[in-house]
Amino acid sequence: MKVDQHVVQRARGWAVLGEGNQRDTVVLPTQAAAIAQARKIARRSGGDLIIHCLSGRIDSPKNSESTVRGKP
Repeated sequence: MKVDQHVVQRARGWAVLGEGNQRDTVVLPTQAAAIAQARKIARRSGGDLIIHCLSGRIDSPKNSESTVRGKP
């Protein structure tokens, strides 16, 4: 089942949140660590990786991936 993974800032760090979920999958200390984890999950589920900036808006397309399938 395709589930998009969002990387969002939290008070305790950066969270990976599956689309439609109410609870964070994981909260990590850095955005880079959260992106790496979200990328792994998105690849397994066939979903997209969506990175939010500090304001909560979706970051620019060059930093988010419209699809992560098959990328190194």
